[in-house]
Amino acid sequence: MKVLHDRQFTVPQPYDLSRHCVVMELIQGNLLHRVHELDNVKALYDKVMNNIMKFALYGVVHGDFKEFNIFITHYVRPVIMDFSHMIFTHHANVKMFFERDVNCVINFFKKRQVRLRKRNIPSILRRGALGHHRYGGLAYWAQRGPGRTRQSSEAATLE
Repeated sequence: MKVLHDRQFTVPQPYDLSRHCVVMELIQGNLLHRVHELDNVKALYDKVMNNIMKFALYGVVHGDFKEFNIFITHYVRPVIMDFSHMIFTHHANVKMFFERDVNCVINFFKKRQVRLRKRNIPSILRRGALGHHRYGGLAYWAQRGPGRTRQSSEAATLE
């Protein structure tokens, strides 16, 4: 979670870790499944879908991207939680997990009777967003650490 937060992902700021417990920032807002009224639902949909794409471009797929793992702040900013199912994009079943995440979001907004156009998932896959790590992947960034240059840490990738 620290690596995600350091890379400007909309995740809670982690403060400490003890065994299986993470102490993190308190999010002022509601879980997405409890939000029943918003001024601009399509903008929220785009923000949530952009998070899915950003994860993929950094080499990971959430794996459990549901309305129960997305907080909506009072400023209508989605904050993503629960990374226990997260996988790297070189996983054998990444396409299935990615499509499931996308479809969970689409189905949630459809249930709320919001007219949405489905993003063109197959073209995303054809472009290779799930086939390689555009930014070196999160494993690369985790080992790189803040403030280190790309050249000094290229050998630090896990692959």
